[in-house]
Amino acid sequence: MNEKHWLYKLTAWTITLALLLQSFPIWWGLTVSPVAAENRIAAVATIPTAPLTISRSQSSYASGDGLSVTYAVHNSLPPTQAPDITPGQTLTDTLAALGNFDPLADPNTLRQVILVVEPTAATFVNSSLPASLDNGVYTFHLDDIPPLGKAVVTIELDGPGGVTEPTELDSGAAGWGMVNGRAYQAAAPPAILWPDSMGDWLTCTLDANCQDEYVIAQAAALGQDHASLFAFVRDLPFESYSGSLRGARGALWSEAGNSVDQASLLIALLRASGVPARYRSGELANPEIETLIMSMFPTPLGVVGYLPDDNPFPLADPLQNPALWAEIGDHYFVEAYLPGLGWTDLDPSFAAAQIGDRFVNEPDPAALSELPANLRHSVNLRVKVEKYHPLSGLTHSYPLDYSFSAVELVGEPVTFGHLVQTQNQGGLIFANIFHTYTPYLM
Repeated sequence: MNEKHWLYKLTAWTITLALLLQSFPIWWGLTVSPVAAENRIAAVATIPTAPLTISRSQSSYASGDGLSVTYAVHNSLPPTQAPDITPGQTLTDTLAALGNFDPLADPNTLRQVILVVEPTAATFVNSSLPASLDNGVYTFHLDDIPPLGKAVVTIELDGPGGVTEPTELDSGAAGWGMVNGRAYQAAAPPAILWPDSMGDWLTCTLDANCQDEYVIAQAAALGQDHASLFAFVRDLPFESYSGSLRGARGALWSEAGNSVDQASLLIALLRASGVPARYRSGELANPEIETLIMSMFPTPLGVVGYLPDDNPFPLADPLQNPALWAEIGDHYFVEAYLPGLGWTDLDPSFAAAQIGDRFVNEPDPAALSELPANLRHSVNLRVKVEKYHPLSGLTHSYPLDYSFSAVELVGEPVTFGHLVQTQNQGGLIFANIFHTYTPYLM
């Protein structure tokens, strides 16, 4: 785009898209006590659990060498102290206040944190932090973790190849720490390898991103236990809309979702916990549709006011709304491969659902590892340039036109700007200056 003598000027700006979502801090949902693992590394049973959680993620769940397992030990307590910054303070004083602030001095700091891991069916190769070894158990001293902070350890393992059954690589991880002189513990389930045939059901996708930091933290808070993960998503309110709008992170932050987004959240939590999971879909019968509609409109505890018998305005009846019926009829749920049960139905849209319950008439035969693109809502960003010429008048063009999936923008900023090139043309008396703007998204 070449324009003469600053015919127009475009400045860089930034758009942050929230898409009907609420923003919660990273510590949201991290106060659930972790589930104690049976037959894991010995721990003192009387130590209470609360502020300490451990998340575990793997570079791969498939067989082979070069596997890395990342453990993050979280301090889920909020801070009780903040830097001494007052309104109107100068930049110099503000920087000084920040420099003098020590988050580790907060009473909610998790102190003397240790993490222990015992490989069983894999060989320890290396780790991101030094460890002490005693009788096959690796101990990592993580020092102190400030409120809402975390300490991360990545372990490289050589695992067995060509496994035909789910294979646990260690006996789980355990962690300990102190807050105000009181000891706390947490546990993470074992790292696991699955047969290669399960690879598609453990992959992180756009809608069910099992590598999302908030999904991983929530899975850790629930002990990465499939029953707890299912109950958590099932207890979120059902909302009616079409397609994939929020994805896993959006449903987590909104604390609600339709059947597609609830399924995405549950699949992301399960896959982040090493549980194979996949999408299933089908048509709901009328009674089940009515159940979901009325779950959004609870019966009021009381009614105030008077409505005459000859009221000309009909009362609202959600069950007579054809738009709700159309949105809810096409239903998505989850199948997960559970120990001892195999592929099992998990439908978090129904508040009374139990593991194994199925609500669709007849599910579609195809199981999906990822949602089709035509289910996703999109956000389109275009740059419109208007150009005036005395002969041709006003014309316009779109030098940049890009479409995002709504789920990939949840909590993510989109920056728009221009690369500017300036060119001078002419001699000593007459000269032209051309500014060329190249738009970009980042």
